[in-house]
Amino acid sequence: MRVAVDCMAGDHAPAELVAGALAAQDDGVEPILVGVPEQLLPFLPEGGGGWSLEPSGQAVAEGEAPAQAFRRRPDASVFQAVRLVREGRADAAVSVGNTGAAVVAAAHVLGMLAAGRPWAGGPVIGFAPRTVVLDMGANVDVRPAQFLELAAMGTAYARAMLDVAAPRVALLSIGREQGKGNRQVKEAYDLLAGSAFRFVGNVEPYGLLAGDAEVVLCDGFVGNAVLKTSEALSEAILALALAELSGRAPEADLARFIRRVREHVQVAERMGGGPLLGVRGVVVVGHGASRVEAVRKAISTARDAVRGRLVERMEEELRRLSRTEDRKAESRSSRAGGNARS
Repeated sequence: MRVAVDCMAGDHAPAELVAGALAAQDDGVEPILVGVPEQLLPFLPEGGGGWSLEPSGQAVAEGEAPAQAFRRRPDASVFQAVRLVREGRADAAVSVGNTGAAVVAAAHVLGMLAAGRPWAGGPVIGFAPRTVVLDMGANVDVRPAQFLELAAMGTAYARAMLDVAAPRVALLSIGREQGKGNRQVKEAYDLLAGSAFRFVGNVEPYGLLAGDAEVVLCDGFVGNAVLKTSEALSEAILALALAELSGRAPEADLARFIRRVREHVQVAERMGGGPLLGVRGVVVVGHGASRVEAVRKAISTARDAVRGRLVERMEEELRRLSRTEDRKAESRSSRAGGNARS
């Protein structure tokens, strides 16, 4: 399994990225280290073996406009890493840098499975490890009709990455009853209720934590707020625990407690990142602050997405959605024709 790793991006590049990529060799991955050679070489072992180096330009910086960078600096590390996937030289790509640049690379270098932009999704909290939430920030404005495509992406993810044969699909809302939520949620509810997905209605945040559905849908504004709230909550809990327990509990027990809290609340501690959905290839985006272990886990997530046939499953779900919508359109047309004749 060959995974191209953008080693120039992230807060701790290139040292932590190179170290995480090399560590991933123990997980059955042959890393392709993408970056400026003279900046990577000091961190590489002598003699090589099990990895390769792919020259590129610098990273797309945080705050740099991704579309402009794509036009002006096509050799930037994230673009080159994704290009390797398109050329068949890598099975997947991983970047923990500018998320917008990864989205642009995925959309323009690999291409889209459907119209629009890539989606971001995955398990958002360790208390519900078999529940995927999407969108988590790639698209902050989502039209009600787009929730059908979101459901297709989430269903494909649950089948490929979580091994759920028949995932339940729900809308994140302020109440479980039909009719709860804003106009977007209410209109999306009606569309999903008439779809072929296993739609179970609305879930509240508690239902998200309880695993009441394997696929929970929301727009990227809400999803990203849920993600960041869970991260902030974990840090607040840890700060309180440290203040209350330091000096009272053995250090080893306290360290174990901190690790368990982060595993259950911060998804990056478990998966390292998530794949962009809706594109013709596997591109995993991780947190900019990722260190060695998070980088390694992001690479493992990319490996699992390839092994689980994520792209093929997304294509299957989109074809199924298209057939269902075509049949519904034909049915409406037939009814309209019958009414006209009568």
